[in-house]
Amino acid sequence: MIARTTLALATLLCVVLAPVAATAQSTPSLPAGITVVGTGSVPVTDAVERFDLRFVPAVGGGPTAYPTCAKAIERLSAIVASAKLPASTIESSAVQYEGGVGVPASPSAVARLHLAPGDFERVATAAEKAGWKAFGQPQLLPRDPAAARDAAYRAALADARGRAQALAAADGRHVGKLLDVQPMLGDYLSSMVTSFSSMAAAFSRGGAISAGVPEVTQSAEFTFELTP
Repeated sequence: MIARTTLALATLLCVVLAPVAATAQSTPSLPAGITVVGTGSVPVTDAVERFDLRFVPAVGGGPTAYPTCAKAIERLSAIVASAKLPASTIESSAVQYEGGVGVPASPSAVARLHLAPGDFERVATAAEKAGWKAFGQPQLLPRDPAAARDAAYRAALADARGRAQALAAADGRHVGKLLDVQPMLGDYLSSMVTSFSSMAAAFSRGGAISAGVPEVTQSAEFTFELTP
C-alpha cells in the first residue's frame, strides 16, 4: 500500500514539474551586457568670465567704514547699469568683516561678477577706478552650463559606444541598445574649466584676460546590450 502511494506521488510530481522544466529549457538566456567608460569634451563658444572683486575703504575700521563699503556696492551696480548690462551680472555682493586676535575687525566689500569677454575690459577698468581690486583666479565658464554638460555627455556616449563596438567585434558580437548610464563621481561636482592668470595682472596691462576656448568634459560608465 505504501509502495503504491509513493509511486503515485512520484508520478504526480513528474506530471507537474515536466512543463516547468520544459519551459525553463525553452526560455532563451538574456544577452550579456558590456560596460565601458566614455569621455566627451565640447568647446565652449558662448562663455562668460567669472571674477571676484574686493573694495577696502581707506578709513579702515572707523565708523564710516561700513557706509563706505555699502556705497561702493551701489557704485558697482551703477557701473554695470551704465554698461547696459543686466543686474544679474553681479552674482553676489556683501560687506564682510575681517580681523584676528588682537586686531580689530574691519569691513570690506566683496562682489562676484559674470561678464561676456567683450564686456570685461570696460567694466573691470571702471571698477578699478572706483576702488575695486581683483582677487582670486578668474575663470571662463559656459553661459549655459546645463547645455554644455549635456553636449559633453552626448560626446561621451559616442565615445563609449565606439569602445564597446571595438571590444564586441573582437569576440564576434555586436553592440545593441543602451541599458544603463552611471555618471562618474567627479562630474557631479563640476565641469572642467580653464583658469587664467590673475586679474590684477590683466588690469595692469589695461586689457581683458586673453585665453583660448575652454572645454567642458564629462565622463560616465555606459552599459550596452551585447547581441550575437
